[in-house]
Amino acid sequence: MSLTMNETPVWSRPVGQPGPWRVLLADQRKSLFHLVKDSRIEIQLSFDPERPPHLIVIPCPKLSKSFDESVRDLPPEAFAGAAVALEATGKGTEPSVEFMHCVQDFLAERGIPEERCAFVANNRRAILPGSSIRILHYDYWLRRMFKDFHKRGLAEFEFREANFRARGRHRPRRFLSFNMTARPWKLLFLLSLLRDGLWDAGYISFGGFAHVDRPMGETLDQVAAELLQTRGFEDLASDVLRFLPSLDAKGKVLFGQIPHTRQGVIRKATDGVRVEEFDLTWFSATTETEMSATKDYVTEKPFKAMLNFHPQVILGNPGALVRLRSFGFQSFSPWIDESYDQETNPRRRFELVYAEVRRLCAADEAEMARLEHELSEILVANARWGLVDMPRKYREVWDPEIVANLLALSPAASELPI
Repeated sequence: MSLTMNETPVWSRPVGQPGPWRVLLADQRKSLFHLVKDSRIEIQLSFDPERPPHLIVIPCPKLSKSFDESVRDLPPEAFAGAAVALEATGKGTEPSVEFMHCVQDFLAERGIPEERCAFVANNRRAILPGSSIRILHYDYWLRRMFKDFHKRGLAEFEFREANFRARGRHRPRRFLSFNMTARPWKLLFLLSLLRDGLWDAGYISFGGFAHVDRPMGETLDQVAAELLQTRGFEDLASDVLRFLPSLDAKGKVLFGQIPHTRQGVIRKATDGVRVEEFDLTWFSATTETEMSATKDYVTEKPFKAMLNFHPQVILGNPGALVRLRSFGFQSFSPWIDESYDQETNPRRRFELVYAEVRRLCAADEAEMARLEHELSEILVANARWGLVDMPRKYREVWDPEIVANLLALSPAASELPI
């Protein structure tokens, strides 16, 4: 997502006297340096031979040769004394051998030793075959979600806690689920709900098959073909495809205050969105961006539930709950069966998560009220950590740490303070 005309990038705001380190952004689109405020650095948007950069940040979100386009206007001398950060912090990247050959050729052409280069990714299982390039970890979308809570986090927590305490013991539906972009496992989840008569048990968002960002086919036949080719899910796809026309007929399904642009285009809800449907349901069914066998990362999606006092189950990567706990949150075992988090097979993990959705939908409201009461301390602690403490952790610990690790790669690290 690029910055819109209404968004002022962090690097254009005054942050006091610029520090001694110069960081050149090869591409002005999204970067962790749009979000990180650091008095040590001065952001450059073009090469100045009189003031050459100490670090050049190159986006490579698709892990392809496309990142060359970001640097083709930079002369070789721009790289003479600079470290290089290959930034892939917005997707769960798995670098291929082809990509590594491309990177190594790129570095060799510009005379950059691999020891002066870092690959910055959110996937903790990313590896760089046959390379001495350093791997660092950072999560762009998480940082973007938490950036606005630095100043208003406590007030936002108190407001949301009051809403949580006021929730009724009778709620119109059991769960809430964001599913804006049509991805295979999200569609299979929605089609399973239709098959089992559970659609009306939840407040469900769906961007529809006309959504501009959808990654699947242009026609229902193409969507059906892709679902049938989703490895490991062929049997489920065959079982639920008869409900695809019914899902298509629903069109764009929105609830609450999901953000729109003035042109009516759905925006990605990465701002810790609060909708009143959190107060009208008992839990969240979170469908992640990916549901792999090997990747280790979470997006902003599970945080929406935790910032709104909701227990949740997650259709995502293995170890998603482990990753959330590493950020400082608590999960919900034994009240919710979270054994799915250790299951590496996506198909079996899907079934384990879906079984919990069905179980919680079948529970009566008295049982759900007991569950919420027993989980209340965890729900409050999670929301407070996410709204108050985690933004401070980013600002005071994680942001300075990633900047320091990148600056340390520069030849200037022996002269300038980090």
